[in-house]
Amino acid sequence: MGMVINAAPIYIKGIKDPEAASNTCYWGAGCYAATFGISVALLVKERAMGRRDSLEDASDAYGQFGADGKQRLVANRAGAGGYGTH
Repeated sequence: MGMVINAAPIYIKGIKDPEAASNTCYWGAGCYAATFGISVALLVKERAMGRRDSLEDASDAYGQFGADGKQRLVANRAGAGGYGTH
């Protein structure tokens, strides 16, 4: 959008200051790119640290849910079968 405003501001209706409007567009795009980059970096860092989903952890924390506790929780984590929907 910022390039269109710089190149041909006549195509965008209601712009009083094309230079300021294009700078605002570039600033918004930069914020979006920074947020995306930080998100990807954190995901890569988390994967590199070897973190796992708590429901897929190999620990013995599922003993309180019975013999099939882990399978039942993993199968129902999205609310399927009524678990967590009441």
